[in-house]
Amino acid sequence: MHYHGPIVRPQTDADSIFVEVTVGCTHNNCTFCNFYDGYPFRVAPLSQVEADLQEAAANFPHAKKVWASGFIVNRV
Repeated sequence: MHYHGPIVRPQTDADSIFVEVTVGCTHNNCTFCNFYDGYPFRVAPLSQVEADLQEAAANFPHAKKVWASGFIVNRV
């Protein structure tokens, strides 16, 4: 599995699979937030997402949830 930067995983989803689809934050200018400092926004390559899904299927066949991990802010 590929992960860059911090991953937020609630305790209630301890046995869920998180697949990284984005890294960083598109806004990254909030005064109060430094969660993604040092991680410029980018979209994970489709080949990486596919590889992670294949690895998850092989290693965690009984997982009930798969989350698309990442943070996207829509600017208005």
